[in-house]
Amino acid sequence: TTTSAWARPNGWLTNWIRPLLTAIGDDIDLLDIHYYYKDFQVSDTEVVFDELANEIKTITGSDRIKIYLSEHGTQVDNRYVYNGLQAALANADFFVRMMYQPELVRANLHGLRGTSEWSCVYTDTDGKMKRTVTGDLICMMQDNAVGKAVETALTGFNRNKKTDVVGSVIKTDNGLNVFLVNRSGEKNYNIEMSFKRKYRINSVTSISGDKLSAENNAGKKEVIYQTVPITSNGENMNYELPKCTIAVLHLSEISQ
Repeated sequence: TTTSAWARPNGWLTNWIRPLLTAIGDDIDLLDIHYYYKDFQVSDTEVVFDELANEIKTITGSDRIKIYLSEHGTQVDNRYVYNGLQAALANADFFVRMMYQPELVRANLHGLRGTSEWSCVYTDTDGKMKRTVTGDLICMMQDNAVGKAVETALTGFNRNKKTDVVGSVIKTDNGLNVFLVNRSGEKNYNIEMSFKRKYRINSVTSISGDKLSAENNAGKKEVIYQTVPITSNGENMNYELPKCTIAVLHLSEISQ
């Protein structure tokens, strides 16, 4: 059973969620909601899920009911911020934060159709269909961020607060993938990593541009999606995360 509501309009908890859970909570498996992070405030999404999780547990006595976010995405006016780099950075921020929200079991990024301003593809000047930055991000997530998120701590990152850098770590068959997002349009950050075991960085897959407004669209190629091998770092676990960048560091364990 699913229900649907736009998250956090005036009175959405008191006028919809609470009466619903009180009346038929035992018959509900999923709460289906929509949420758009206005002006790229992705951290507000955590507040929504915390509120919902608290209501579910308080009213039903357990955390059995899970959340299905059937629509999410950026909500701003200028077109480039939908499928350009700034939007992709916000979406990546969302993906990282939601890896640590156990009540969220599935989510749909809005507008994967080709005519939408949120679209993942565009028709280039050569007539070929190509991926927007959002499309590249979806491919990056599918190839590098599917798996078990392991416990991590990132200095400077706080739940429910906007930060330039967010990150998570995914266990892979060969080691770890460190997923990092730098939403700053001006500042690079040096990431110092430490693990219980020894690892080396084998390669880095990244989505990167020179400015937040960069986009890939008809006649434009301002954002680069690439994988670069790392051959000389040894056991060095420092990485300079450039501005306007989503990066996946591919780590393999060093035999003791």
